[in-house]
Amino acid sequence: MTAKWSKGKNDVSGYQIKCSKNKSMKGAKTVTASKSVTSKKISGLKANTKYYMQVRAYKTVDGKKYYSDWSAKKSVKTKAKAKKSSGGTVYITNTGEKYHRGTCRYLRYSKYSISKSEAQRQGYTACKVCRP
Repeated sequence: MTAKWSKGKNDVSGYQIKCSKNKSMKGAKTVTASKSVTSKKISGLKANTKYYMQVRAYKTVDGKKYYSDWSAKKSVKTKAKAKKSSGGTVYITNTGEKYHRGTCRYLRYSKYSISKSEAQRQGYTACKVCRP
């Protein structure tokens, strides 16, 4: 998920973003972002789950950090995890033992379409170059 915010009017040293499944922000994950950005990718979140997020700015003066108040909580839902498809069309050659994407360099001399599941059933394995 990517958190986005507007740049503050005052000069800041960076931002903190916290994210939690609990509205109380208990057990929140906190990440920092530099002053030059207004968005930050937050990884390690569960798919298809509601989260609450807050952002605050900080300023470093003589090695000490001073923080603004946290923003209002915003609830967001992560996207559902994409399903991996075992189907689709792949390509095989006259002599090979691998199946390929249509643009693979190994398909220069011969190219026959086949379903991915049928290629696997026939004992073909995925090409390590094109990774179909």
